[in-house]
Amino acid sequence: MGSTHFGSEEEAETDLRRLRQELGDKSVILVLETSGILESEWTRYEIEVARANYLGLIALQPPDGESVPSIDDSRRIRIAAHDLTGVGPTAEFTAERLQALLTDIIAEHDRAVRRRLDILRRSVMGALSGDGAIV
Repeated sequence: MGSTHFGSEEEAETDLRRLRQELGDKSVILVLETSGILESEWTRYEIEVARANYLGLIALQPPDGESVPSIDDSRRIRIAAHDLTGVGPTAEFTAERLQALLTDIIAEHDRAVRRRLDILRRSVMGALSGDGAIV
């Protein structure tokens, strides 16, 4: 990955390493698909790290947003203009839409935590059985 938006190569490596560590502690990544998202190297990298670490991934797309091609449509929640009160950066979700979004995000978080626990369990079981332990 070039250093176009990251500063020097050394700064880029430090920033990318920090980003990998930060995302490694998460269960779900929420990507806000705004109109300029396709220009973001950071976002592409975050999505790659999320996939590599089996993190949950949710794309939230406002009315003027752009779809990130590497995110499956089944992971995308499209926000319609009628889901918002107000316009522009000060727009807010209606109470009903906010409740539905929170329910969806919590459900994805729960699935992601269970998935990560299952991966950890299988990893520990494999390591123990590889060392001759009876599992």
